[in-house]
Amino acid sequence: MPTPQLDFVAVGPFKTGTSWIHNYLADYQQVALPAKVKETFFFDREFDQGEDWYYSHFAQIEKHQKVGEIAPSYFSSAEACARIHQLYPNCKIIVTFREPVARLLSFFQHMQQRGEVEPKITLTEAIEQCQTLPDSGQYYFHLSRWIDTFGSDNVEVIFFEELAKSPSDFSLTLCNKLGLEVESTAKDI
Repeated sequence: MPTPQLDFVAVGPFKTGTSWIHNYLADYQQVALPAKVKETFFFDREFDQGEDWYYSHFAQIEKHQKVGEIAPSYFSSAEACARIHQLYPNCKIIVTFREPVARLLSFFQHMQQRGEVEPKITLTEAIEQCQTLPDSGQYYFHLSRWIDTFGSDNVEVIFFEELAKSPSDFSLTLCNKLGLEVESTAKDI
């Protein structure tokens, strides 16, 4: 069987609706996503495992399906951007954004809940100690890299606030940008 073509990657950053997108598209018959994990971390952490390893995360990929991954960790990774382009130069990149302060606070709380930041640490201290917090919020810097690499025709931006306002409108926007037919009603956030 020939290696599948990666059609799209939603790159985040963290806390911008990527889990909702994954859950929404996981039920789509037109889409193949990794089966048992949301993120494979292939293009930023596991690239040396090879493409066979990457595609082992997918269930049977049907000919008619668009192959994709929802991976917020790729957003701020120059390596992930370059590696995706190296293997799949025509891949569609979906970038989700959220109002930066709300996103930072949500990400900080998420990191505290997961034990990645000590519970009693302040946001200011966490920003000083954990580079991922401020780095993932440098929207212009990272978005520019994706556009410079893939071209403005292959990079689509959508906003979390549209999801919060109307999941059905957000799902229509997402499907339109991915070239999908809407298969079901949008799930609540």
